Amino acid sequence: LNAVDLTATYNQRVAVYAIAHAIKEILECNSSVCPGDTNFPLEKLVAILQETNFTLDNQTYSFNNDGDFDSGYDLIMWKNANYVRIPDVVGKYLIIKNDVEVYEHNIPWSNNTVPLSRCSETCPPGTEKSVSNISCCYTCTNCIEGYFSNTTDQDMCQKCPNGSSSLPGSSECQEWKVWYLKWSDPYSIVVMIGTVIGILLLIFSFVFFILHRDNPIIKDTLIYSCIMNFGLIVSFGGVIIFLGRPSIDHCMAQQAMYGLGFTLCVSCILTKAFRTFIAYVAYVPLTQHKLQKIYKPFAIIGLLTAIQGLICIFWFAFDQPGVEKTESQTQKLTMNHLCTQGASMVSFGVMHVYIAVLAVVCFLLAFKGRDHETEPIVFSMLIHLFAWLCFIPVFITQHELRPIVQISAIMVSNYGVIFC
Repeated sequence: LNAVDLTATYNQRVAVYAIAHAIKEILECNSSVCPGDTNFPLEKLVAILQETNFTLDNQTYSFNNDGDFDSGYDLIMWKNANYVRIPDVVGKYLIIKNDVEVYEHNIPWSNNTVPLSRCSETCPPGTEKSVSNISCCYTCTNCIEGYFSNTTDQDMCQKCPNGSSSLPGSSECQEWKVWYLKWSDPYSIVVMIGTVIGILLLIFSFVFFILHRDNPIIKDTLIYSCIMNFGLIVSFGGVIIFLGRPSIDHCMAQQAMYGLGFTLCVSCILTKAFRTFIAYVAYVPLTQHKLQKIYKPFAIIGLLTAIQGLICIFWFAFDQPGVEKTESQTQKLTMNHLCTQGASMVSFGVMHVYIAVLAVVCFLLAFKGRDHETEPIVFSMLIHLFAWLCFIPVFITQHELRPIVQISAIMVSNYGVIFC
């Protein structure tokens, strides 16, 4: 048997060895004699053959109950040599390991390059396998937003942990960026400069009024002008609270300071316009007399401001502003931290409508009794109303720009009063 060419009769050689070992076991052979019964049935030979173990060419062979090799099978490659087909072992199929071993050095590859034996390209990181109806074939699909894959040929993308997210087709997750009006932002710096200038102008006018308090014109309006300046300073202070990381307290303070401060300012302007209107109706003595009875400046200022205070109290008690965290629609992987105006925004609207009503009343009274003193009132109220009419549509439609829109409207309204 050793003289037999394995490449030509390999299968026959293994078969002969298997039968020989089975017969040796049946005949109970030793090194010199076989005392067993030679008249045995074939069924016995088959049964013994299934239990036979033997070694050939450093390879152990055995059979299972189905008569198949437990060790596996050789992968045979037929080679042409002088018009003769010669089998060559180039690998093994290992049944126990359920694996295939290929002896690449025994295979004459074309151009010495091992071909890629797969019907699908490798899926890179950031994708997942989408298996098709054909076995072992698949297509690569990008991971959706919030999921990632960091290895090749990943079956499924993994969800990003809390506090992070990813763009479609990502191989890793990134922490959310947080957006709010930071103190170092260019817009915030401009707002702070504008606020400081506005407050300095108000302080300068206050000092001017004090130094010239004996002037008859200033003397009549000194207290109202100081109260009005104080209201504008409070309103400017509310603008500053819009800056920085928002909190519930900041959200309430910024709205209350603007609402109360600007209402106090407009109330002072309204008393001045009301006084001018009373002088205008001098040609109707009876009407003038009735109006003079209700002209109580401090009572009017206090009452109108108190009403705004009640609006704010009910607002904060029943529909409190808060801080919402929403994904930015304009900046990727960014979470916006914004103040809300309450669940329904009704109270927010009531506060601004109330200020607008006072501004309209001021405008009408000043316009009706217009003279050189009331012209600034007309223009300042027009500026305020125009500013909010322009900013309201943007405020409603551009959710992410709400703090910037409201700050801009407040600044325009405050400076409209200062310069007029």
